[in-house]
Amino acid sequence: MLTKKNWRRSFIVLMAGLMAAVWAAVILTHYRAEEAELQDARRQTAFLASLFAKHAVAKFGDIDQTLRVLRNIWTERPLQLSVHLKPYGDSMGNAVLQTSVINAQGFLVFSTLGLPDKPLYLGDREHFKVHQASGQDTLFVSRPVLGRVSGEWSIQLTRPILNHGKFAGVMVTSVDPNYFSDFYNEANSQLRSRATLVRDTGEVLIASNAVERYVGTVVKPSPYTDPGAPLRGNFRRASQFDGIENLYSYVRLPAYGLTAVVGYGVDEILAPAHNLQRERTGRALMVTLFTLLMSVLLLRSLQHQEAADQSLLESQHRLQASHALLQNLSEDVPGVIYQYQRCPKGRYSFPYISHGVQALFNLTPAQVQDQPELIFAEIHPDDLKAMQAGVVASAHTLQPWQPEFRLIQAHGVRWLAGRAQPKKLDDGSILWHGFMADVTDSKQTEAALQAANDELESFSYSVSHDLRSPLSTVSGFSGLLAKRLKGHDDDKAQYYLSRIQLGVTKMSDLIVDLLTLAQVARTRLKHERVDLSALARHIAHNLQASQPERQVVLHIETGLQARGDAGLLRAVLENLLNNAWKYSAKQAAAEIRVGQQTDAAGNRVFFVQDNGAGFDMAFSDKLFQPFERLHTEVEFAGTGVGLATVSRIITRHGGRVWAKSAPGLGATFYFTLG
Repeated sequence: MLTKKNWRRSFIVLMAGLMAAVWAAVILTHYRAEEAELQDARRQTAFLASLFAKHAVAKFGDIDQTLRVLRNIWTERPLQLSVHLKPYGDSMGNAVLQTSVINAQGFLVFSTLGLPDKPLYLGDREHFKVHQASGQDTLFVSRPVLGRVSGEWSIQLTRPILNHGKFAGVMVTSVDPNYFSDFYNEANSQLRSRATLVRDTGEVLIASNAVERYVGTVVKPSPYTDPGAPLRGNFRRASQFDGIENLYSYVRLPAYGLTAVVGYGVDEILAPAHNLQRERTGRALMVTLFTLLMSVLLLRSLQHQEAADQSLLESQHRLQASHALLQNLSEDVPGVIYQYQRCPKGRYSFPYISHGVQALFNLTPAQVQDQPELIFAEIHPDDLKAMQAGVVASAHTLQPWQPEFRLIQAHGVRWLAGRAQPKKLDDGSILWHGFMADVTDSKQTEAALQAANDELESFSYSVSHDLRSPLSTVSGFSGLLAKRLKGHDDDKAQYYLSRIQLGVTKMSDLIVDLLTLAQVARTRLKHERVDLSALARHIAHNLQASQPERQVVLHIETGLQARGDAGLLRAVLENLLNNAWKYSAKQAAAEIRVGQQTDAAGNRVFFVQDNGAGFDMAFSDKLFQPFERLHTEVEFAGTGVGLATVSRIITRHGGRVWAKSAPGLGATFYFTLG
């Protein structure tokens, strides 16, 4: 039997072990948080590097195709090159700064920027020497050049001009590095990272920021410059430009001798983990001080415990009979069934706890019966304060206590959840009857589902974005073909081209809507006061300006105020008002209303109403699904994505959206904001 002295020594050792466990948990949690942030940054930079590489390959491919066509025109009809350049320049957008031709002697003989007064010798250019020496018809990406005519930095993509297999000059397209940096900065609206496109020889071709500072510089040897390096990878090191340590991801493009690299500052990556660590350290200090204080009070109160222990012992004897029956009933129940008691003097115990405690905490019922702190020692520090507050609140209100918390154990973190009903006893004690069970699998499934949804959104955004480049090519070349056929008596060909252009326009609209739908999930919500009346009036004004011949009566209620993300709520009103405008187009006296009303619970409900075509409520379950349309394309044009976007935005705000309608009697769309 332990003496009081030995008991105090054991208690001190136990408290020291508890504090060691708490601080070990803090350190381990910080390490895992840093690793999680770094892993997430690796995924994000790898995705952005892949996106940047795909865009560069697509644009270089388009430019190479144009180079071949223009080279053929120059070879066969050099005087007509200027005439044919404009359509190709339009199709390339603002990517191309200049198109030029260098003859076999190395002199500039053609430039879209005009020729200088004196002959300009460019035979010293890298691309001229490479093409002159190789004699092969290959695309070459030269080191960045500060143009002697344009005066601007450019990436020069070149093809040799061959006359019967002999070198006859070079066709040059000068590409603006800012075009690629603008694309990256637009795609990378949230992550503060820097993207570069680097030649295998080390020169920086493109930089997403400070183009004038970095383009043309040579980076020191990197893991991706080794010819045998993997096509994709990541590494971590200090930047040679500013000395800041970065996490880099790269994608090699061997066909062009290039590598797309995206870097993100390690300090910025780990900032959330460090902020969280400061919070956890503060909480751990609070737990440490609280535990020390409680330990001192507990040690001082030992002399008063004997009388309380005797009273508790008598109560325990009365409970033993019921414990035996409860033990038999709880053997096969998953989780833990327990009684948790707080005595009038603040002492806690487990008068009864089932053997399930051994599976969850690796402790026997006897170990925790009078030492509940053994269980609390395994609770995650971030959840401990909420657990303690929940016990205090439940004891005060006598309302059910429904804890959900994490355990930090040797084999990892586990989630537990349960429910306990408190009861106040005659002696002033509070006794909880409850259970708890392991819900780790459910939590992991929930996290995996969220990760899968995020990945699906990113994939949808990437695919939709990548479709733009080939679609622009189809549009550009079909337009050129239409100009070539202009004046020809071939109605069928003109009809085919019109159908191609119509399809391109429809697909372009669909891509824009898909990107908008994907962006809704990626945008971080900003909660602010939004004047819905002002937004609705501005949208209605634009609609009236787009079709001034229509006579539409608009009723927009004043004072429609809400809290939410202004940009996303504008998208909601744009989609609903555009639909009302579209589906009321066949009405001689079209009428649209925007207002609010109050539901049975006193909550505000906003609505957009029209007297247009309406729809059958039997199909209302399809209304907010992507690509589901209740009217044919011939009746009313559209992509079927607008209402899906509305539903997703309202859901993100914690609200709901629904509609009421009948064929030929218009429609009313209602929505609330949580």
